[in-house]
Amino acid sequence: MADDVKIVARPEDGYDRQDPAPLPLIGFSVVILVTIFAVFIFMFSFFGSLWDDQVRLKVEAPLGQELPKIDAAAGELLGQYKNVKDDKGQAYVNLPLDRAKELFLAEAQAGKLFYPAKPGPVKAPEAAAAAPDGSAPATPGAAPNADAKKADEKK
Repeated sequence: MADDVKIVARPEDGYDRQDPAPLPLIGFSVVILVTIFAVFIFMFSFFGSLWDDQVRLKVEAPLGQELPKIDAAAGELLGQYKNVKDDKGQAYVNLPLDRAKELFLAEAQAGKLFYPAKPGPVKAPEAAAAAPDGSAPATPGAAPNADAKKADEKK
């Protein structure tokens, strides 16, 4: 029976000395956490859809409207022969892209490229560390040291 006695706080004590009931506190905490989580999910989805709409309006729509113009300009530049004169007075010819590819491949097969494009042999990596006497260590397949060659020639 002593446990059933309820102690009532007196105004002169300054505060309530009773323990709070745990079940209402836990229930209130769960309700608050679920509400916060639901608001977060709603805001994330709402602003995500707004963001997607704005991206679609500002990025995808202008490109879609200008795409036929871009295709027409590219077709004109890349698909026709054209004589062109630049600001310095130099004249040159624009070739269609397909014809330029054919000419380039023919030159590559004939070995007439403007720049050296033939594959060369791959060199073996040189050893990073030198031997104690200062010469390069002997590794299989490695070229002999140039200083060692000169010393052998003098002998």
